[in-house]
Amino acid sequence: MTAAAVVSVVATGCAGMPTGGAVHLGRALPAAGGLNDLNIRVLPPSWKAGLEPLAVVSGFLRATVNDDDDYAIARSYLTGAGANRWRPSDGITIYDEVALRVGDTPGSNGSRSTVQLQAPRIGHIDRRGEFVPQPGRLVAGFSVVRSNGSWRIDRAPDGVLLSSSDAQRSFHAADVYYLNKSGANLVPDQILLQNSQRGVATALVSALLSGPSTWLAPAAHMALPVHTSLIGNVPVNASGVADVNLSASVRQASAKELAAFSAQLVWTLRQISDVTAVRLLAEGAPLTVPGAQVRQPIGSWQRYDPSAPPSSHDVLYVKHGHLAATGGDLSALAHSDPGHVSSVARSRDGDTLAVVQQLPAGMRLLTGAYGQRLTPRLSAATLTAPTFDADGDILTVASGPAGRRVMAVIPSGALRRVATDAALTAQPVLDLSVSRDGARVAAVVGAGQLLVGRVAADSALPALGGFRAIAPSLRGVRGVSWAAAEELAVTASAAGGQRQIVVTDADGYAPRSLSLERLQGRPVDVDGAPGQPLVAVTDRRVIWAQVEGWRRIATGTAAVHSG
Repeated sequence: MTAAAVVSVVATGCAGMPTGGAVHLGRALPAAGGLNDLNIRVLPPSWKAGLEPLAVVSGFLRATVNDDDDYAIARSYLTGAGANRWRPSDGITIYDEVALRVGDTPGSNGSRSTVQLQAPRIGHIDRRGEFVPQPGRLVAGFSVVRSNGSWRIDRAPDGVLLSSSDAQRSFHAADVYYLNKSGANLVPDQILLQNSQRGVATALVSALLSGPSTWLAPAAHMALPVHTSLIGNVPVNASGVADVNLSASVRQASAKELAAFSAQLVWTLRQISDVTAVRLLAEGAPLTVPGAQVRQPIGSWQRYDPSAPPSSHDVLYVKHGHLAATGGDLSALAHSDPGHVSSVARSRDGDTLAVVQQLPAGMRLLTGAYGQRLTPRLSAATLTAPTFDADGDILTVASGPAGRRVMAVIPSGALRRVATDAALTAQPVLDLSVSRDGARVAAVVGAGQLLVGRVAADSALPALGGFRAIAPSLRGVRGVSWAAAEELAVTASAAGGQRQIVVTDADGYAPRSLSLERLQGRPVDVDGAPGQPLVAVTDRRVIWAQVEGWRRIATGTAAVHSG
């Protein structure tokens, strides 16, 4: 078996940012073929005699970046009793070291000291490797004792406390793939693997078979019957073929389920650079998947792509209240132009257009075939820009005297109300955007807070729930777009009254700001699509594309990719 190698993501910067400041570059997301099994070690110093209490705690915190031999280096800072008491398996808490405060309170007899750590808490990494944003305040106390003239920690908080920069040196991101509501597209579920992880292929398949995270489970599902398990490890031979040996229950799967699971498996393992193909087995015997080769190449199952590119390279936008585009059939677009347009969206296949029109009093949503006269569907005091889900439904948040509600125009043209958590509609909703796989929804609420929720998969109409604030240090967010399957692009406030464009994972683990080289003005809106450059709108009503820095492409507002 070849060594499975794990990518090292050693990027400086932090996932938690000072309020109102710039977001710094976080860890880079691995591309397909980016995981390998080479362990990159961070070797912090061990305890040594002569350290004062603050230095002992500081050294212990630095040492937790290395988990070799059950955190052997970190345990060197603990007394024997303290090492026995400490339980690092309780999970990992990430804090923002930029605002870290550490102080000590000496004991009365000079042989004991209490050291307290205070910092903004960013989130938690559970045993599965899921990052859960948990903004708040972290307060942790350490009891430090002196014996034979040297200080060591006698009591440390259970779990591991990692600064955001140390977390990015200790972990790298990987995706395991599930199916969306219709089963037509894959849904990535990000997990974090420690750089010390051996046998990444085995770790990924095990995580895949455990099912989606608790948060994502209502929006995504496994293709295989329940209780299917992995037998042994996942060896990768010299030719790069990964053998995945499953329990007998896999034989109960239908041909459709086997095909869908093969897509899940191939997309999950294609992240490992050594893997060239995947072979599926049941209790050691090759398992036939109808329509697939015995050794399934990692480039197969493209029809399940969660980040399929849009149908057109054109950018739609609004100019002086009318629809405009950077290319395509402009005469067809003119036929669909109702005038007084404030925002626009186009379906994934390019066949349907949705427009919000400004009225003398309020707004209305119109939809219809691209190039044809659009039909009014809904009126309200305010409407968010329309967004398409994976089934072709058009969603918007309508606000008026009766409150806020999420409404959908289904493909037949009928209007339906969408069930949603009060967490979304408790504040004014500025933007709403459904992911391309239809499993997640992002929203900007209130004064510019970024939320991500899920789209429940157990009903005919979408049901929006599970909203949680991500990247809580971002302020003044305006505009939100899914640039990839689980990657969001937003604009946000920056230091000195400036604005920035930030790209973040859907869980908010590592937001990172983009260079604004050559872009003039302050970005107030952004839109992305798989395989396409980001487009940004500035406060000067100029539209820019991220090409060789930033290039001016039009004058207008509400720019979106066509499809």
